[in-house]
Amino acid sequence: MRKLIEYLENMMNDAENFLKFLLDESQIMFLDDVCQMLRVSVRSMSNYRKKGLINGIQLNGNVIFIKPLLMLDLLKQYYVQNYGPYKG
Repeated sequence: MRKLIEYLENMMNDAENFLKFLLDESQIMFLDDVCQMLRVSVRSMSNYRKKGLINGIQLNGNVIFIKPLLMLDLLKQYYVQNYGPYKG
């Protein structure tokens, strides 16, 4: 699990390739989609974002999530719950 997180973080460090990947529309999810995927309420997602557990971007009143970053946040939370504090 730790190696997967490190791999994803290293991938994000290669800024040029990562930006090309992020600019693909298929990598964007809206708040409702994420809530449905995680089976949580909009209020719960708001609390997660406020606590810094899951990062989203607010644009024109809409909250969007970038799939790879969302998955990295979820993997980190999984790691913390199962293995203790993540020091990456």
